[in-house]
Amino acid sequence: MNRSLTVRVIDGSTGVVFDSADVRLYPIGTPGERCAVNNQDGDYSFDDLPDGEYSLAVYSSRHVSLYEHVTMIPGLAKAMIVQISPAGFISGQILDERGEPHERCWFTLIREGERRGTSGYVDDSGDHNVSKDGTFCSPPLRPARYFLRFAGVLRTAPANEASLEHESLLDRHFDFLHPNAEVLS
Repeated sequence: MNRSLTVRVIDGSTGVVFDSADVRLYPIGTPGERCAVNNQDGDYSFDDLPDGEYSLAVYSSRHVSLYEHVTMIPGLAKAMIVQISPAGFISGQILDERGEPHERCWFTLIREGERRGTSGYVDDSGDHNVSKDGTFCSPPLRPARYFLRFAGVLRTAPANEASLEHESLLDRHFDFLHPNAEVLS
């Protein structure tokens, strides 16, 4: 028998209903997803759900993504209240030794933590592009200690030439881990 799920999203910093989230439901073990649109009360609804297990995901550009396990069982409609937390962001600018931006650059955020009782790096955010002027901004981050890893290509003139004409440019590839960790709390 099919069931419904209603989700109310609360902003953890204000306690107010947050009605501009991207709320999705993923059936576990089955491909696909469902997206919900909020109603006039700010609630998100999923109707006609088969019984089974689901992963509820709540996304926002200014909050930490939230994931909850949901089990739909026969005979019950379910209502949930979930709270999302404001995110932190790491931003800045990466330039070469002359203060010039890169030709192409990417960054990855690596989160420090413990896994199975061993400290070290827990995960990374994947690659993100750095803009042409060298500025970057992370996706929404939860409180933790992060390391920045940059990789890319700088275009520079050879040391013996002052010209920046296309024929005299050299590619310099780089890949480095920023030595000072950023702590978000």
